[in-house]
Amino acid sequence: GGSADVRIRVGTLERRGGRVAATRLHDLRLALVPVGGGAPQALTHSAKGGPVAQGTYRFLIASRMASGLEVEPGRYRLRATASGPDGRRLRTESGPFRIARP
Repeated sequence: GGSADVRIRVGTLERRGGRVAATRLHDLRLALVPVGGGAPQALTHSAKGGPVAQGTYRFLIASRMASGLEVEPGRYRLRATASGPDGRRLRTESGPFRIARP
């Protein structure tokens, strides 16, 4: 229909000396990326670039977002970018999903 339930994994787990440590990220930004090409549409970013815990996050993407953004029908991926502890920008994308007319 006019919406999609999208999940995306953010952050990394690393082994350090027999321990598993989660990497905290900062300045999380989300964008819709058209699968067939085109400019990404910015959705949101974390307030004040605060820390974001590692995990799988779930988002409802609709043809009309709560912010008022109109999403054209089509196939998209959700892109998450964030800064790692060393300041390096990290990026991951969801699998493709479809937004249809409501």
